[in-house]
Amino acid sequence: MHCDVSDAASAEGCGNAVLARHGRIDILVNNAALYGDWDLADQSEEYLRRVFDVNLHGVWLMTRAAAYNYLVSLPTEDFGGLSAFNDQQTKWGVIGLTKFSAGQLGQYGITVNCIAPGVVATEATKKVVPPTTIEMLAKRQAVPGVIAAEDLAGAAVFFASDEARYVTGQVLVIDGGKYMPA
Repeated sequence: MHCDVSDAASAEGCGNAVLARHGRIDILVNNAALYGDWDLADQSEEYLRRVFDVNLHGVWLMTRAAAYNYLVSLPTEDFGGLSAFNDQQTKWGVIGLTKFSAGQLGQYGITVNCIAPGVVATEATKKVVPPTTIEMLAKRQAVPGVIAAEDLAGAAVFFASDEARYVTGQVLVIDGGKYMPA
């Protein structure tokens, strides 16, 4: 089956065609990537977008198409689709970019780190997350309480200080202990 994984209609069409031909989808292998034809000298925004469209967004589009068709072929209740992955996808991208940049820039004495906050009670958060949900989340973390933007400042000051001159490529999670990665 041929398809352009970077094109939503093509990915959906591929999922539909596999389902029509075989009656079900048992497995998806996301194996498309711009790898052998990488142009490491091309630093243009257009090329960057193309790499992301194939290597990352293509995985999302194919996963969405396969999940929908896989579940439709099973005797299940209605499947409304996968939840929006946009925020999580971009956050994982930031973590990967932090580590990549730290590796590239360390030789110049430049450190690159990332602060990964939990739910912070900003005006933007309050627009999309009901106050009752913010309070519930605040109670479900090891250190209860609502995180404010000011709670992140100390970490940023540390990362910018001389005391952190050998700290690079790190992700500092500030979420009251909701998630405790190794």
